[in-house]
Amino acid sequence: RVIRKPSAALLDYAVRELGCEKGAVAMIGDQYLTDVAGANLGGVRSIKVPTLARGTFRAPVRFSQRLEALVYALLY
Repeated sequence: RVIRKPSAALLDYAVRELGCEKGAVAMIGDQYLTDVAGANLGGVRSIKVPTLARGTFRAPVRFSQRLEALVYALLY
């Protein structure tokens, strides 16, 4: 079965594989809509880092990242 971000099931699986408690886990990612949202859904902390080498992503991902940045700028 394929599990994609954001998904609480993905975080639950990762925490089980790590063999630790959710309080000891932090998800590190460069996108709010997938990485940070996935961490929130899974009940773990998140650490947002800047996107590096943006040009290596496929066009739909780059578009999503730009849209995400625009929404974030409008809200904050």
